[in-house]
Amino acid sequence: MPDSLSSLFETFQQNDQTRFPRDLAGDGIFEIDFVMLAADTHAVISTFLGRKGTHGKMSEAHYLLLLKLESEYNLVLPNLKGEGYSYFKAHYNLVIRVLDYLKATNFEGLEE
Repeated sequence: MPDSLSSLFETFQQNDQTRFPRDLAGDGIFEIDFVMLAADTHAVISTFLGRKGTHGKMSEAHYLLLLKLESEYNLVLPNLKGEGYSYFKAHYNLVIRVLDYLKATNFEGLEE
């Protein structure tokens, strides 16, 4: 069974309280900027969840971006350690949970 929107929102809020790893600011790998990876993830998921975590809607463009982010995390994570790995692993897990939610609900939250 997929996560509920409230569970996703709670995890999102917890992740949002975590500071970006200072040593990764201005850095990246495979032409993936770490700050942009975090910012894009935050933007897509916050739009999906809405202010109160009850929205549950996503445009097709945001869905495609979420898939792109998933593939970028798959490139980035094996090359990180310590705080950077923990920070981005938590973001990656949330991306996966949102994708799982959309799949489990037959993409009902996907808007054209």
